[in-house]
Amino acid sequence: MKAKLFSCVTTVNLVVSLVFAQQTKAATLEFFDHNDFVNSTGKLTVIDFDDLPTGNGVLSGDEFGSQGLIIVQREGLPINVLSGKDIDMGFPGNVNSKPNVMSSSFILGNYNNANSDNFDFLLANPSFSAGLWIGNTSSGGNDTTEVQFLDNFGQVIANEIIGFHSPGLITGNNIYDNRIFYGIMSTVPIATIRTIEPAFDGDGITYDDIQFDSPESRSVPEPSSIFGLFLLGGLGIRSLLLRHKQ
Repeated sequence: MKAKLFSCVTTVNLVVSLVFAQQTKAATLEFFDHNDFVNSTGKLTVIDFDDLPTGNGVLSGDEFGSQGLIIVQREGLPINVLSGKDIDMGFPGNVNSKPNVMSSSFILGNYNNANSDNFDFLLANPSFSAGLWIGNTSSGGNDTTEVQFLDNFGQVIANEIIGFHSPGLITGNNIYDNRIFYGIMSTVPIATIRTIEPAFDGDGITYDDIQFDSPESRSVPEPSSIFGLFLLGGLGIRSLLLRHKQ
């Protein structure tokens, strides 16, 4: 039987998708509103980069291993830590929790279009809720960043193409000064958050507040609870699109 997808668009910045993925047998909820994500999950571990010194190549990727996260730049490029004022001409709206974010394409006070922002955020332990903030998305144009959530077998549990017109985008002083949250809850453990943001696309990206459920709150969400959250998300819905694929 083919997979069934139910998508729900609300008047607030919440987009909830209920997905039954055949290859992973996962039921997932997608969130673009961080408050809704936090209110729907247990205690979260948040990696915010805020206690680190800024600089180019200051992250090796294993600094947060004790907290359950390893960061891999898939092309082996330097991982930079920057504050909002360090991002190119200064874009504080790219930062969710002040002062710092991470990037490979943005360097201190400048931008390198030859660098990709292709990252794997590896979760050491099974997580049933995870998400991250993306800054400077699409540079105000048509460029996009894909975010994937993978299981232990590398299968895609959920994915989304993030761009300037994605719901939930928070904008600042100009079109480049923006950020957006994307997270999921899943009945299948999340092993990796993968970002796909190639080089030479004219689009520099920052990442902030990588988050996942803490071990003390970790339990497999029942499909019935996901159904309940999906129904609660229906409050204030302007339109409900129901698609069945036979």
